[in-house]
Amino acid sequence: MSRRYGAVAMIPEASLPSYIQLRGLLMMSAASAVLMILAFPPFDLGPLIWIALVPLFLALSQTRTLGQGALCGLVLGLVFFGFYMQFLLPYGVLPWVCAALYQTLFFVIFGLAAGPAMRVFSPGWRTVGGATAWTLVAYLRAHAPIPFSGGDIAYSQHDQIPLLQMVSITGQLGMTFMIAAVNAALSQALLGIMPFQFIRPATDLKQWSKAGARSAVICYMVLIAAYLWGALVLKTYQEGDAKSIEVAGRREVAGDVPAAELDGTRECGPDDLAGSRPPKLPAVAPGAHRDSREGGRPQ
Repeated sequence: MSRRYGAVAMIPEASLPSYIQLRGLLMMSAASAVLMILAFPPFDLGPLIWIALVPLFLALSQTRTLGQGALCGLVLGLVFFGFYMQFLLPYGVLPWVCAALYQTLFFVIFGLAAGPAMRVFSPGWRTVGGATAWTLVAYLRAHAPIPFSGGDIAYSQHDQIPLLQMVSITGQLGMTFMIAAVNAALSQALLGIMPFQFIRPATDLKQWSKAGARSAVICYMVLIAAYLWGALVLKTYQEGDAKSIEVAGRREVAGDVPAAELDGTRECGPDDLAGSRPPKLPAVAPGAHRDSREGGRPQ
């Protein structure tokens, strides 16, 4: 007999394919952790982060209970932070273990929140819910009693200078949300076209595929727009610098500005200091200073 959890009709665990039984879901979560590790130094394969969370979100959409979502977050945190926190090993195994477990706790919270969010009817709302849960946990990590934001997926894009320009508007969490949303949308688009048996809402598969593809296209359009805007900002900034240098060069050729002024080596003259001279003191008669020190009065 089937059971219902949220919006999805549940099937007994034993009758599910092995890849969406609990063991398969935990393996997908571990795969996401490995891809996240590769996206950070020393491997530094930053573009991988745009697909790194796809197995995780796919696994969360197949969970049947809150506990399964928490276990997915637990495996993700243990694998990822177990590697990421290795810089603490010179201080001993205990600090490394404690730090990894502490950060893993936040991923467990993410699994608890994202599991139900990834089981709603609409692929679009799954995308928004999953990305919001990830971003809120990133905020909690940075504002916890022991704050630590290292390992945030936004940091993996440190070398994507055009894309980083959006941080001036959205902040770091805006970048985090975008990466998570792209991954969540891609996972639901794949859910509609993969030729395997997955748990989906009781709706037409064709409609689900179209809705998932639409969510993914919207996310990628926003991503491309952000990249193009950042490239335009950089180009405008560079052209402004080039124009300033060109104007200064023309002034030098025309004789308006000495060459030394362009490279900052010109010495300051009296006119440069005119505005910074101290005010003149009132005139004092000769000997007044000496007489006042001796206790007498100037003549």
